[in-house]
Amino acid sequence: FRWKGLPSIDRYRLQIARAADFAEIALTEDSGAAAALLELPAGTHHWRVTAIDQDGVTVAVAAPRRLTVTAPELVAPTLMTPPPDAVLAIPADRTTAPDQSLSVTLAWRSATPAAAYEVRLTPAAPGKEKVERATVADLKVALPVGTYTWSVRGRGAGEGASPWSEARHFRIIEAAVVVLPPEPPPPDGMAFLALGA
Repeated sequence: FRWKGLPSIDRYRLQIARAADFAEIALTEDSGAAAALLELPAGTHHWRVTAIDQDGVTVAVAAPRRLTVTAPELVAPTLMTPPPDAVLAIPADRTTAPDQSLSVTLAWRSATPAAAYEVRLTPAAPGKEKVERATVADLKVALPVGTYTWSVRGRGAGEGASPWSEARHFRIIEAAVVVLPPEPPPPDGMAFLALGA
């Protein structure tokens, strides 16, 4: 905010209100200069400046002005991990995956700040699509064996939302358990040489 300064002024008082009559002041900021830097939410605001001298007396009140703040348009997030068509394996050791599911971290990057995110996760097998909510740019979910499709969108502080990101697929499989055959015993001669060495 900038305005024309006056001589012999101690400070300026900037007032912000939602309504033109200033019945309810949303924000007040005192400044020693004829300018102030404020961060305002999206919407229509009304502002006015009062000039105050060194004795605390109001010298002048500027005519109110209206200001409209537009929220930046949300851009679809970019998916990071898992990579496209990733194959993830549930460990063969059931002590690390006792319920036969795998903990998968879905992560993405957002080009514009979002208040929250919605993660859409759809199994390929007959099942219900899930939409999970996250406040940071990743989400950890436990999933059983299967093929999944996922995408993300950002949500603004109000009703606005970004477009959905591209859809990615990944697959969860059970790790194969490799059973090695027992090693055959060495021939008697080799055993004798080993003992005699």
